[in-house]
Amino acid sequence: MSIQPDSFPGAVPEITLTLPPQITDAEVADSLKDSADTGGQILNILSSGNVILSLVLGGSMEHLWGMIRAMQLIILSALV
Repeated sequence: MSIQPDSFPGAVPEITLTLPPQITDAEVADSLKDSADTGGQILNILSSGNVILSLVLGGSMEHLWGMIRAMQLIILSALV
């Protein structure tokens, strides 16, 4: 069941009440904000490290596959 827009005055739903604060203690709110900021910074650092590591390992994998292809050519050319 959906809300019918014409059931509201002016056909526009509005929130007329203020919401109560979810965290009433200011110290706890500040501590939570600091923890969230620190967590965000840690995630940014980990993501950056992941990108750098994938670039390095991607280059290493290219060399590995090149070596495998070269070995296959050497082995196959000896058989022919």
